[in-house]
Amino acid sequence: MPGPAGPRATRRRVWPLITAGVLGAFLLGLLAAAWAGTGRTTGSHPVAEVTEAPDLSGLDGTTPATTRPATTTTTPAAAMPTPPPAATPTTSVAPAKARVADLVAEVYQLPIVDAPVTAAYARDRFGPAWSDTDGNGCDTRNDVLRRDLQSVVTAPGDPACTVVGGVLTDPYGGSTVTFEKGVTSDQVEIDHVVALADAWRSGASAWTDERRLQFANDPRELQATTVQQNRAKGDANAADWLPATGRCAYVARQVEIKSAYGLSVTTAERDAFVATLTSCGCPPAPTS
Repeated sequence: MPGPAGPRATRRRVWPLITAGVLGAFLLGLLAAAWAGTGRTTGSHPVAEVTEAPDLSGLDGTTPATTRPATTTTTPAAAMPTPPPAATPTTSVAPAKARVADLVAEVYQLPIVDAPVTAAYARDRFGPAWSDTDGNGCDTRNDVLRRDLQSVVTAPGDPACTVVGGVLTDPYGGSTVTFEKGVTSDQVEIDHVVALADAWRSGASAWTDERRLQFANDPRELQATTVQQNRAKGDANAADWLPATGRCAYVARQVEIKSAYGLSVTTAERDAFVATLTSCGCPPAPTS
């Protein structure tokens, strides 16, 4: 039987174990360091990291920032989609164009009659001037003055009918007239937007007296203006006269009135309607 091992033999057996242990610890340290340096994700789950925030200022119309603080974000596995461009804000142009298109279409529905009417025109065929056709106790002239003047003053003692004062901003020429009954009231007249003589030539000669009376006192057909503008217009249609200001509203009202009453236009008048309407937007005509 061999005797017990001496010290030299014991050191030979222990040394390989120590060496293996040191190497193993060293390798484990390397592996741990490598894992820590690359470990941004585990499987498909995102891992929080500190990054510089993307500079998105300016996308909402603000001034871009020069510096951005670092914030904690979450980096997803897939890239973020590009945001869609901001919608273009709408404007009032589209409704105006739509109204112009409707009015132009209405113009082309009006009958064209270029041959003159042979029956002689007379103002009294449209009934007494400024009749109270709506039964409110006031004549039509004062109804229109109360509607079209500003700072209106009416006479005491009547049902707020007679206009004795006010201010007119003329829609046809742009001037301002201070209306004072008996002093400057002769400077303000009531225009028939479609002149009665033009209406007569355009079909009213075949109407009943009652329909002509209704037409002559229709609020849509009446507009306060200065005596100069009303006399300059006379009985002309749109082919021969248009106001210096407010042409869009004026032509729009003529088209609506002629369409409502089934009146005709001449070829030149139709062309004037279309040319004016396509050059500007058109506000609605007053209804009362």
